[in-house]
Amino acid sequence: MALAALHDWEVRIEQDHRNARVLADGLLEIPLVGVDLKQVQTNIVLAKIEGMDASALAAALADQGLLVLPYGMTEVRLVTYHDIGEPEIAGAIRAFELVASGATSGQKQSKSVPAA
Repeated sequence: MALAALHDWEVRIEQDHRNARVLADGLLEIPLVGVDLKQVQTNIVLAKIEGMDASALAAALADQGLLVLPYGMTEVRLVTYHDIGEPEIAGAIRAFELVASGATSGQKQSKSVPAA
């Protein structure tokens, strides 16, 4: 397994970077969600929801089954890696949709989604 990882790392990291861009693009489709696409150059995406601080956003996303890290005062950090594919990206986007819709309506959502 370790030897395979050494041989495939360039292909894998390129896919991780593409997945991060797909995630960022998907998040930008959601009202109130912000992502600076110029910053999405690796497998890391920094995202925010207008009106939420990073800790509250991380907690709300955790309630949806998506674990992220607060990054600064308003953003959370998402990272794509070898175990993150299309279903996980879709789940992450759905978690943001649920949290953002709760932010606009003032209601907390309770549906769980796959974590990314």
